[in-house]
Amino acid sequence: RPLLELKETDIRYSLAQLYFMQEDYQKAEGEYKAILENDPNDSYAHFYLGYIHSEYSNTDVAIKEFNRAIELDPANPLALNALSYLYAQQGRNLDEALAMVKKALELEPSNGAYLDTLGWIYFKKGDTDRALRYLENASVVVEDAEIFEHLGDVYFNTGRAEEALKNWKRSLEIDPQRKHIRDKIKEAKRDR
Repeated sequence: RPLLELKETDIRYSLAQLYFMQEDYQKAEGEYKAILENDPNDSYAHFYLGYIHSEYSNTDVAIKEFNRAIELDPANPLALNALSYLYAQQGRNLDEALAMVKKALELEPSNGAYLDTLGWIYFKKGDTDRALRYLENASVVVEDAEIFEHLGDVYFNTGRAEEALKNWKRSLEIDPQRKHIRDKIKEAKRDR
């Protein structure tokens, strides 16, 4: 749109997204809060605040923001997936997490991140067959370090060390900053 037609909210969203993509979460948070001052019912601003707080490990605030985003827009797939994944990481509310990520997948059936969350929830519930099916599908849809790490974790848990190592190495190729995976690889090689 022409610059004269831009609203303050449009500019704030653009700034917030820019800061968010640069992982300057403090500045992004300020912009999202400003958006919510103008419109407290903006589901996506609540989602992004939830994401930022999950990055800060402020889990309670993140859950509150994700829930608010879903309350405002029950068809917000980003918030549904994010809250599901957060619950899966904590190993809690897994049935609720499963229902939410399935709803996100109804909205976006081929989203690799959502398939990863579904597989990870099944893993946390002890259903490794389903976990592998969804994680393998996710790895075909998108090349993501976290997906390959999850695949490696499930393979290792099921005694398939070679496949675990292959997937952890792939995760490191995608994102060499994931130093904790090097520890998993060392431990797996030591246990052989």
